[in-house]
Amino acid sequence: MPKADCLKIQKRLTEKAIQLSKNLGLLSSNLKIARNDDEVLLPLQRKPAEKEQELVETRLGEAELTIHDFQVNVRKPRTLINALEDMLPSYLLASLPRSIDILGKVVIIEVPPELKDYDRLIGEALFQLYPSLKTVLAKEGAVFGECRLRRYRVIAGTGETETYHKEDGGIDY
Repeated sequence: MPKADCLKIQKRLTEKAIQLSKNLGLLSSNLKIARNDDEVLLPLQRKPAEKEQELVETRLGEAELTIHDFQVNVRKPRTLINALEDMLPSYLLASLPRSIDILGKVVIIEVPPELKDYDRLIGEALFQLYPSLKTVLAKEGAVFGECRLRRYRVIAGTGETETYHKEDGGIDY
């Protein structure tokens, strides 16, 4: 747990202190806010300058600057690009698909040719984004036949393709 400068305040001043420290660019978003029985410890990115400290004391009154051990704030990626930005070369991130089809616990994705070597990695990243998934399928080739069928390839998961899909109150298999 990393040590950081923090603002120690009474719980009743929490919202006001968070807003003020955000406006001053002091609040650290990488560390979790700590709480005691009747106090809150706001992690700071840096020590406040003299004028900032005066402003904090004026607006909050009962604020103390101290050092505390904080837990790191681990954030789940929100997009496929966020999930893969440290694992793929930057020039390939632009080729990542922007849309996917989710049918129950199965995801269907179109993987561009330049990303074929990374399709397993893409599938695992989708599991990070959507933990309830069972299977990730990649489209293979074009639609064919009178019934407009398509071939798919399993790139991650169990390979189970039977799923339940609920739409307009009814369940489809």
